[in-house]
Amino acid sequence: MFDHASEVFDEMPERKCGKHVKSFNALLGACVSAKKFDKVDGIFTDLTGKMGVSPDIVSYKIMVKALCEMGSFDSAGSVFDEIGRSGCQPDLITFNTLLVGLYSNGRFVNGEKFWAKMMGLVFYYTVFK
Repeated sequence: MFDHASEVFDEMPERKCGKHVKSFNALLGACVSAKKFDKVDGIFTDLTGKMGVSPDIVSYKIMVKALCEMGSFDSAGSVFDEIGRSGCQPDLITFNTLLVGLYSNGRFVNGEKFWAKMMGLVFYYTVFK
């Protein structure tokens, strides 16, 4: 599945189709679904570097999911922090993905810290945004 998605993505300019964040998210999602975790970071980096496209909340959610599935919880937390710096707002799915990853892997202390952070952000976005 990923190989086909990658091939189509690479052929987009030849077909007069622009590469944009939605097509990128489809490729990144196919990569995660196919468990090609060794390629995820490179694809995400290419988004802003070579392609000059800004990730959206969907891009970040896919990345958080991939990192949690890889067991890279510190990196997933860093990507979560990047969401706010990028101007995007984390949503319920973003929070849930990271919490499930932490708790289901016995990282209860980290889960509780993230839960507290989440509650502060939910309060902030509810009251001040």
